Amino acid sequence: MKNKKGDVIIVGTGIVGLMTAYYLNESGYKVTCYDFGPDPTNLHYDERMASTTYRSGNARHVTSTETSSLASSSRKGLIYKSPSVGGWMSKNIKQLTPSEKKWVDDFEYFTHHPEIIDRYNDDICRINNMGKKGWYDLIRKNKKIFENCGLQLGVGIFFLNRKHFMKEKVDSFERAKSEADFEDLYNTPKVKRLNIGKVRKAYPAFEYACDQDLLVGGLTEDCITVNAIDFCTNTINYLRNKGVAFHWEKFIVEIKRNENSEISHLVNSKGEILKANHYVFSTGWLTHGLYKDTKCEDKIMGVLGCWVTVPNPGLEAETLVAHAFDAKPYSPKCFSGAFKIDAPEPTNYINATLEGSKLIVSGGYGFIGNDITNIPNLIWPGVKAQFNHFEEIVKKIFPKAYEEAELAGSLDRRMCARPVTACGLGVFEELKTVKGGKTVIVGANAAGGFTQAPALAEAVVSSIKGKTDHFVIRAYNPSRLERSS
Repeated sequence: MKNKKGDVIIVGTGIVGLMTAYYLNESGYKVTCYDFGPDPTNLHYDERMASTTYRSGNARHVTSTETSSLASSSRKGLIYKSPSVGGWMSKNIKQLTPSEKKWVDDFEYFTHHPEIIDRYNDDICRINNMGKKGWYDLIRKNKKIFENCGLQLGVGIFFLNRKHFMKEKVDSFERAKSEADFEDLYNTPKVKRLNIGKVRKAYPAFEYACDQDLLVGGLTEDCITVNAIDFCTNTINYLRNKGVAFHWEKFIVEIKRNENSEISHLVNSKGEILKANHYVFSTGWLTHGLYKDTKCEDKIMGVLGCWVTVPNPGLEAETLVAHAFDAKPYSPKCFSGAFKIDAPEPTNYINATLEGSKLIVSGGYGFIGNDITNIPNLIWPGVKAQFNHFEEIVKKIFPKAYEEAELAGSLDRRMCARPVTACGLGVFEELKTVKGGKTVIVGANAAGGFTQAPALAEAVVSSIKGKTDHFVIRAYNPSRLERSS
């Protein structure tokens, strides 16, 4: 029997597509998902650069500032330089395609316009907080999908640079004069600062780093952390039981339009025609030319992140699932498991989350573009330089854990490619589908797709229902991606 609300095809089932499938299913739509990657519920990692969600480490943080714009004024000129000298260009700069070169130049433009980035960060972090509230709601409503996922509340952020930690006067453009001030701007309640003595007491695993004067202080803030691939596996199995169909290793290669430029159907790599009342695209950094003749075309590029695994260096492995389901939003705890480290460029923030006896560590930014004919790998000079910088910091903070993993050959180096726009905003483009349907392109949320996923999914449901007043729809209108906005 045909679903009264209509059917929806979702292309791309990373965390944004997956949460969109969840919300649409809960709203009564018939949902079918297509993804060019393998089934993550039976996943054996390989080095192919596929999705951010399933090809990186099994860890995510949900915070108020997780996906703020990367184009800050402190990064002027870094996009053109190699990671070996503190820059962000992991690709051979001589191999940039014209569209990649334009994106790079646009990124540099925005680093010179903090008045724009301040405004965009207000919008981004508002959506982060909407997403965080959505996660808390989901935790309370559906315990099943969070089972055995290492769900934890609270995060510590530690600083290697005193200027990034010390509180300074906040005014004018780039209102946050330190990284700690920036966290204060967008967190409710405000973050709690920790002097080095409090860091020692709350986080005994950082004793060596404190003794070596590597850390200058820290703070704690409201946060949710989870083992992401485990969570996604649970969610896929839950949705399958609810009637959602998943098709893995299926390439959608073309969006077809009729004479009125309305989207009529999709075509996969076998030439098969796929039709639905509505379509949602959340394809990450490699769009395979799908967004041709849309406002999103060539606006999304890949920015590389590094991942390694080391033994747990002594962090508390307490899992708070038992009472997390009753937790109220914005009730920070001083939890000594998950943490971040504010590090020098090009590593920037390091994120770490416990997975049993292992510590999953990620960090780093390196431009790799979106050229499907030139996919990055671990032997690229720029990628090697990025990993070297990242791992040197991990080694300094936890030398014994790093040495143990290196000797055992268990560092498990992985790469992820975050989908990013030059200005840092996500995208939300609405297109007409035949017979009054709706097509939505959503995503490009840098490192914050996981944080924002519930808010983005809500916006997709609103759009398909014909409601256009959702804040995400306005804030992520692709017309704002241009330099002149």
